[in-house]
Amino acid sequence: MKKIIFLLIIFPLYGWCFVSHYHYVKKGETLFTISKKYGVPVEELKTLNNLKSSVIFPGQRLLIKRYDDEWLYYTVKNGDTLWKISRRYRVSIPTLKKINNLKNDCIRPGERLKIKRKKINTSNYRVKRSPIFPSNLNNVVVEEALSYLNTPYKFGGRGKNGIDCSSLIKLVYRKVGINLPNTSYLQYRKGIPVKLEEAEPGDVVFFRINGRISHVGIYLGNKLFIHASSKMKKVTISSLENSYFRRHFAGIKRYLPQKHILLVKGD
Repeated sequence: MKKIIFLLIIFPLYGWCFVSHYHYVKKGETLFTISKKYGVPVEELKTLNNLKSSVIFPGQRLLIKRYDDEWLYYTVKNGDTLWKISRRYRVSIPTLKKINNLKNDCIRPGERLKIKRKKINTSNYRVKRSPIFPSNLNNVVVEEALSYLNTPYKFGGRGKNGIDCSSLIKLVYRKVGINLPNTSYLQYRKGIPVKLEEAEPGDVVFFRINGRISHVGIYLGNKLFIHASSKMKKVTISSLENSYFRRHFAGIKRYLPQKHILLVKGD
């Protein structure tokens, strides 16, 4: 059962209203899937929770702030200036002053500033890479796959200038030291079969077209997967709930070992 603690904070004088709560990370979740679920950018989640990388673990508690409208409200802290706030939220000083009816650049600690939130645009989504943690290779696979998002589709392509579906899988898994065959058909013959309800981010999703395995992608969680699509002409994110992919779904394979052990030399 999902464990979520809700805190409702209301400022009736100005009509400010937003909801904050905690999300407890479940097995198979990533910062990307959590950001999609709550509509909060990955970088905002990392800032709220003082995360230095995108690596998270089951049971970890994350602070979530989901706003009810298109605005967020920032409380001015000691040392803040309009210039610093404008840089942090990528909004011009004149815009900040206009929205908040400021006659000059003077702001005081405790003062609340209204700032227009930027909407998440998955077509421009980028992931800042984190160090490789042997205890969570799934995150490494997901981050490496997402680094190819919007890369042009090219049959036979093998890089950031152009790539096809099976090459995406091969190059991503090479990042974690796993060498896979070149074609989706041969890749399907490797790995351990996994049920959809037991799939984890980093597992590989296969599709059968005209009776043959001919398409493949990397599972992201919440029935989303990333793949090099000839139809979309780029690497994109799709849902297994889509009627086409649901109809051609062939199965899921797991290539990563279940347990990872890090040996550290003692003093």
